Amino acid sequence: MTYILHRSLNTALPTVVGAEDNHLIDDAGRRYLNVCGGVAVSCLGHDNAKVRAAIAAQLDKVAFAHTSFFTNAPAEALAEFLVKRAPQGYFKRIRKICDAYGVLLIADEVMRGMGRTGTLFALEQEGIAADITTLAKGLGAGYQPIAAVMAAEKLVRAVLVD
Repeated sequence: MTYILHRSLNTALPTVVGAEDNHLIDDAGRRYLNVCGGVAVSCLGHDNAKVRAAIAAQLDKVAFAHTSFFTNAPAEALAEFLVKRAPQGYFKRIRKICDAYGVLLIADEVMRGMGRTGTLFALEQEGIAADITTLAKGLGAGYQPIAAVMAAEKLVRAVLVD
Protein backbone atom coordinates (compact mmCIF):
# COMPACT_ATOMS: atom_id res chain seq x y z
CA MET A 1 0.00 0.00 0.00
CA THR A 2 1.33 3.42 -0.93
CA TYR A 3 0.04 6.91 -0.31
CA ILE A 4 2.19 8.31 -3.11
CA LEU A 5 0.56 9.03 -6.45
CA HIS A 6 3.09 7.23 -8.67
CA ARG A 7 3.19 7.41 -12.46
CA SER A 8 1.51 4.01 -12.67
CA LEU A 9 -1.30 3.22 -10.28
CA ASN A 10 -1.39 -0.45 -11.30
CA THR A 11 2.18 -1.36 -10.46
CA ALA A 12 3.79 -1.86 -7.06
CA LEU A 13 7.22 -0.28 -7.25
CA PRO A 14 10.28 -1.78 -5.54
CA THR A 15 11.46 0.09 -2.45
CA VAL A 16 15.05 1.30 -2.73
CA VAL A 17 17.01 0.91 0.51
CA GLY A 18 20.57 1.36 -0.67
CA ALA A 19 22.95 2.05 -3.51
CA GLU A 20 26.40 1.01 -4.63
CA ASP A 21 28.32 2.41 -7.59
CA ASN A 22 25.73 2.68 -10.39
CA HIS A 23 23.30 0.22 -8.84
CA LEU A 24 20.23 0.67 -6.66
CA ILE A 25 19.32 -2.05 -4.16
CA ASP A 26 15.74 -2.80 -3.14
CA ASP A 27 14.38 -4.15 0.15
CA ALA A 28 14.53 -7.71 -1.25
CA GLY A 29 18.23 -7.36 -2.05
CA ARG A 30 17.76 -7.13 -5.83
CA ARG A 31 20.20 -4.87 -7.66
CA TYR A 32 19.20 -2.53 -10.50
CA LEU A 33 21.59 -0.81 -12.87
CA ASN A 34 20.53 2.83 -12.55
CA VAL A 35 20.64 4.22 -16.08
CA CYS A 36 17.93 6.90 -15.81
CA GLY A 37 20.21 9.69 -14.56
CA GLY A 38 17.53 11.80 -12.92
CA VAL A 39 15.47 14.73 -14.12
CA ALA A 40 18.35 17.19 -14.27
CA VAL A 41 20.99 14.61 -15.21
CA SER A 42 22.75 13.12 -12.23
CA CYS A 43 25.82 11.24 -13.41
CA LEU A 44 27.76 10.75 -10.18
CA GLY A 45 26.67 7.21 -9.42
CA HIS A 46 25.92 6.11 -5.88
CA ASP A 47 28.02 5.61 -2.78
CA ASN A 48 30.98 7.57 -4.13
CA ALA A 49 33.08 8.23 -1.01
CA LYS A 50 34.74 11.36 -2.44
CA VAL A 51 31.38 12.90 -3.43
CA ARG A 52 29.81 12.06 -0.05
CA ALA A 53 32.77 13.56 1.81
CA ALA A 54 32.56 16.79 -0.23
CA ILE A 55 28.81 17.04 0.39
CA ALA A 56 29.22 16.39 4.12
CA ALA A 57 32.02 18.97 4.37
CA GLN A 58 29.84 21.59 2.68
CA LEU A 59 26.84 20.71 4.87
CA ASP A 60 29.00 21.20 7.94
CA LYS A 61 29.69 24.75 6.73
CA VAL A 62 26.31 25.79 5.28
CA ALA A 63 23.52 23.76 3.70
CA PHE A 64 21.89 26.47 1.61
CA ALA A 65 22.07 30.17 0.81
CA HIS A 66 19.88 31.54 -1.97
CA THR A 67 21.91 32.39 -5.07
CA SER A 68 20.04 35.65 -5.54
CA PHE A 69 21.80 37.02 -2.48
CA PHE A 70 25.00 35.00 -1.95
CA THR A 71 27.75 33.10 -3.71
CA ASN A 72 30.17 30.53 -2.29
CA ALA A 73 33.70 29.30 -2.95
CA PRO A 74 32.74 25.89 -4.44
CA ALA A 75 30.29 27.49 -6.90
CA GLU A 76 32.85 30.13 -7.90
CA ALA A 77 35.56 27.49 -8.37
CA LEU A 78 33.25 25.37 -10.51
CA ALA A 79 32.25 28.36 -12.64
CA GLU A 80 35.91 29.28 -13.18
CA PHE A 81 36.73 25.68 -14.13
CA LEU A 82 33.89 25.53 -16.66
CA VAL A 83 34.51 28.94 -18.22
CA LYS A 84 38.25 28.40 -18.62
CA ARG A 85 37.70 25.02 -20.29
CA ALA A 86 34.67 25.85 -22.40
CA PRO A 87 35.44 25.42 -26.08
CA GLN A 88 35.01 28.87 -27.66
CA GLY A 89 32.75 28.84 -30.66
CA TYR A 90 31.49 25.31 -29.90
CA PHE A 91 27.86 25.96 -30.77
CA LYS A 92 28.80 28.09 -33.76
CA ARG A 93 30.75 25.08 -35.07
CA ILE A 94 27.79 22.77 -34.38
CA ARG A 95 25.53 25.19 -36.31
CA LYS A 96 27.91 25.05 -39.31
CA ILE A 97 28.01 21.25 -39.26
CA CYS A 98 24.20 21.04 -39.07
CA ASP A 99 23.87 23.47 -41.98
CA ALA A 100 26.44 21.59 -44.06
CA TYR A 101 24.61 18.28 -43.68
CA GLY A 102 21.02 19.52 -43.63
CA VAL A 103 20.53 18.54 -39.98
CA LEU A 104 18.23 20.51 -37.69
CA LEU A 105 19.88 22.14 -34.69
CA ILE A 106 17.63 21.62 -31.69
CA ALA A 107 18.44 23.65 -28.57
CA ASP A 108 17.15 22.64 -25.16
CA GLU A 109 16.88 26.00 -23.40
CA VAL A 110 14.68 24.61 -20.59
CA MET A 111 17.40 24.89 -17.96
CA ARG A 112 19.59 27.61 -19.45
CA GLY A 113 17.20 29.96 -21.27
CA MET A 114 15.19 33.00 -20.18
CA GLY A 115 18.22 35.03 -19.11
CA ARG A 116 19.97 32.44 -16.94
CA THR A 117 23.18 32.82 -18.95
CA GLY A 118 23.05 36.58 -19.41
CA THR A 119 21.06 36.64 -22.64
CA LEU A 120 17.49 35.54 -23.26
CA PHE A 121 18.72 32.40 -25.02
CA ALA A 122 22.12 30.83 -24.30
CA LEU A 123 22.90 30.39 -28.00
CA GLU A 124 22.65 34.16 -28.50
CA GLN A 125 26.06 34.47 -26.87
CA GLU A 126 27.60 32.82 -29.93
CA GLY A 127 25.45 34.78 -32.37
CA ILE A 128 23.43 31.81 -33.60
CA ALA A 129 19.89 30.48 -33.34
CA ALA A 130 18.56 26.94 -33.36
CA ASP A 131 16.03 25.56 -35.81
CA ILE A 132 13.94 24.30 -32.91
CA THR A 133 14.18 25.62 -29.35
CA THR A 134 12.48 24.17 -26.27
CA LEU A 135 11.63 26.43 -23.33
CA ALA A 136 10.13 25.92 -19.87
CA LYS A 137 10.93 26.55 -16.19
CA GLY A 138 12.13 30.20 -16.41
CA LEU A 139 9.42 30.96 -18.96
CA GLY A 140 6.84 31.02 -16.15
CA ALA A 141 9.29 32.51 -13.62
CA GLY A 142 8.18 29.98 -11.01
CA TYR A 143 4.65 31.38 -10.93
CA GLN A 144 3.05 29.15 -13.53
CA PRO A 145 4.19 25.88 -15.08
CA ILE A 146 4.52 26.55 -18.79
CA ALA A 147 6.54 25.21 -21.68
CA ALA A 148 6.97 26.09 -25.34
CA VAL A 149 8.61 24.93 -28.52
CA MET A 150 9.79 27.55 -30.98
CA ALA A 151 10.55 26.70 -34.60
CA ALA A 152 12.37 28.72 -37.22
CA GLU A 153 10.08 30.29 -39.80
CA LYS A 154 11.56 28.10 -42.57
CA LEU A 155 10.43 24.99 -40.67
CA VAL A 156 6.97 26.36 -40.02
CA ARG A 157 6.56 27.20 -43.72
CA ALA A 158 7.68 23.68 -44.67
CA VAL A 159 4.91 22.05 -42.63
CA LEU A 160 2.10 24.52 -43.33
CA VAL A 161 -0.72 23.10 -45.38
CA ASP A 162 -2.40 25.52 -47.77
